[in-house]
Formats: sequence, structure tokens, C-alpha cells
Amino acid sequence: MKNKIIKRNSMENKILKLLKLVINYSQWILLLIIFIVAFALMIYAFNIDNEQLRNILLSIASSLLASSIFASFYNFLVQNNFVNLIKASIDDEIAKNSSLESLPNKIEKSIRKEIAKNDSLESLPNKIEESIRKEITKNSSLESLPNKIEETIKNEIAKNSSLESLPNKIEESIRKEIAKNSSLESLPNEIEETIKNEIANIGLISLPKEHFSASEQPNQKFNKLIQEELKSSDKYFFKGVTGRHIAARLLAVNLSNILVCSVILLDPRKNELLGLHYDDRFHKPEKPDINQEIEKIRSEIFTSIISLFSIAKNIAKNRGFKVNFNVHHGPMFYRTEIFDDSIFVTYLDSQEPSPYPVTYVYDKKSMYYKTFMTDFRHAKDSKEGKIGGQFTMDNDTSEDDLFKMLKTLEYPGTRQTLKKSIDEQPDEFTRKFSEELKKLTSNFQAE
Repeated sequence: MKNKIIKRNSMENKILKLLKLVINYSQWILLLIIFIVAFALMIYAFNIDNEQLRNILLSIASSLLASSIFASFYNFLVQNNFVNLIKASIDDEIAKNSSLESLPNKIEKSIRKEIAKNDSLESLPNKIEESIRKEITKNSSLESLPNKIEETIKNEIAKNSSLESLPNKIEESIRKEIAKNSSLESLPNEIEETIKNEIANIGLISLPKEHFSASEQPNQKFNKLIQEELKSSDKYFFKGVTGRHIAARLLAVNLSNILVCSVILLDPRKNELLGLHYDDRFHKPEKPDINQEIEKIRSEIFTSIISLFSIAKNIAKNRGFKVNFNVHHGPMFYRTEIFDDSIFVTYLDSQEPSPYPVTYVYDKKSMYYKTFMTDFRHAKDSKEGKIGGQFTMDNDTSEDDLFKMLKTLEYPGTRQTLKKSIDEQPDEFTRKFSEELKKLTSNFQAE
């Protein structure tokens, strides 16, 4: 029985010692973990290509290291000072009460006697407690020991006034350091900006920045926004059905900045696609002469191509402007107009039939910009049909080259009719709409 109890007590003592050891060094263990995490973040940051994410990780790691170093120093300073004060206080108390020195021996002696008298140890805890209480009663100074220790600590703090102002001194030191390094003042703003950029990169900024509802009349704000993008962009990529407004938009702005204009229109040879576009666009319950409507759409496509050829020839005389043209061989459910900073997406199969369907404008950082740009490039590089890929119109492109390309698209005119159409450029629609756009942009600038 005694052996079992002794073994159990021994095991409990070992566990208690282990717990005390962990508790005593818990702060240092935590600091060690923080150090490891900080260094791991630094190593990871230097191995990634994303500069913005690398800056965030390095900022976090440096902050962790700085706070860990400060916490280590402060913990070491406070722990050593206060432990020494408490130890000195206890030593003084023991020196004053000499009976305390023999207290452990008396307790041990009392325990041994009790064990010798009683083979059963069941009552031992109660008797040990009683013995301890008697010893405390004999030495009344023990009862006030905690209060005396506390009082000693307060006296020590009173003697060393610097301890009371330690937090303020730390804060003051940090402020001085920030004042010396002005770059630290903007750190929160830089972190916030970096986080916003990262959010943009993962597509959370993909909500449209502008929205234009379907309407029966042109939206002035829409046209103004398109013209502003043309002025500041060095590219204009268009994918749509007829491209009837492109030439007028190009004429209405100073094209000193645009280097290339790429246009993809619906293949005018595909009657079924032209008819599908008419049905999707207008949803008219009465069935008109569908062949007549198809011819109108086809005629607009050829007129747009000729207008773009004329503009390319005139602008390219002074600089390297060019228009890359190709046709699309599938259904056209949306129109895209892509600039350097934005993309305009018009849904042609809208449930609201109108001449000017619903349009959304997305930022270049959005996933929609990247997706529609990829779609445009695939269509631009397509080699389906007799056109055999994109056709470039610039200063070196002749009327004969244009006529041959148009004939592959089953252009109904002759060389004479083509030349007449070129000489009459810009046509009436292009000229009028271009003047309207010029007045619109000048009115907005005046306001």
C-alpha cells in the first residue's frame, strides 16, 4: 500500500514539475514560435514573383520580429528585476523570523511521526494540514507574508519612479523613431493600397463601374465615356455585328494616340447568322421580310469596312496608324469595345428589344476584361473562311487589295461602285454622327 502511494506521489510530482517548467518558459516558447513564423514568411516572400504580395509579407514579418525582440527584452528586464525584489523580500522576512528556517524540518518530522503511529495513511492529508495550521498559528508573521511581499514591491516601485513611466517612455521612443523615418508614417496607407491591389487581382473588383440600361435613343453619357476612352487609349478593339459607329467615333477625336484599331464584324456571307442577330436584337412579333432585313445588315457591314479603309489611308499618311480587320463565323450575342483601361460589353440578345441594348463597363483589373480580351484575340487570329485571317488596312493598302478582300466576302458591287463609295467618304451617316460626338464632348468640357 505504501509503495503504491509513494509511486503515485512520485509520478504526480514529475508531472507537476513538467507543468511548472512549461509555464515558466511558455513566454519564451511563444516568442520562439513567432521568430520561426517571421523567418518563414521572409523566406517565402523572397521566393514569390508578386511584388505587392512580397511587400505585404515582408511588412508582416518585420513587424513580428520587431515586436518579438521588444517583448523578449521587456520580459527579461521585468522578470529579473521583480524576481530579485521578491527573493530579497522573502530573505528579509525569513531573517526576521528565525522560526521560519526550521519550518520545513518541523513539518517533515511531524509527518514522519504520523506515519510511524498509523499504518494507514488515509488520515495523513488532514493531519498534515492540521500540523501546518498549528505551525502558522505559532508563527503569526507567516499570515501577513503575502501582504508584506506586495508592500515591498510597491515600495520598490516608489523608490524607482522610472518603472512607473516605462510604458510612456516606450511610446515616446516609438513616436521619435517614426518622426525620424517619415516613410513609416505612410506605412498604413501603403499596406491598405497593396491589399486593395491584391483584392483586385483575385477578381473581387469585377463589379461594373458603369451601367447603361437599354434605350430607344442614344445615351449621351455612354457616347461621352466612349470618346474619353478613345482619347486616352493607344488601342481600340471592336467586336460586333456591323460596326456602323466606329468610323464616326474615330473621326470625332484626335487620333494622335491610337496606334492600332482592330475590328471584327459578323461574316456577311452567313445569312443564318444575320437573321439570328435580327431576331435576337429586336424580338418583333410581326415577321417582316427577313431577306430584306438581312440585306440591310449586310450593307451596313460593307459600308463600315469601306469607311475604315478610307480613315486608315488618310491617318496613315502622317504616321503608322492601321486597322486590322477580320470576320466572325459564329453567333454574335454581345458587342465588345476594348480600350487600355476599360471594356464596354453590350448584350445584343437582351430581353428588352431596343436599338441601344444594355451595356456594362468593366475596369481593366476585372476578370471580365481579361476574359473578353482573350475571346477577342482568338477571334482576331481565326483563319476560318476565305478571308484567311485578319486583313490590314494602312497607307500601303490599295483599293485593289480592298476589292479582292471584299469579293471573298461576296461584296455585290463592282470596282467602279467601290471607288465611288471611297470617294464619297465619309458617308452622310458617319459625317453627321461624328459632328454630334464633337459637339457632345465640347459641351461636357465646357460644363
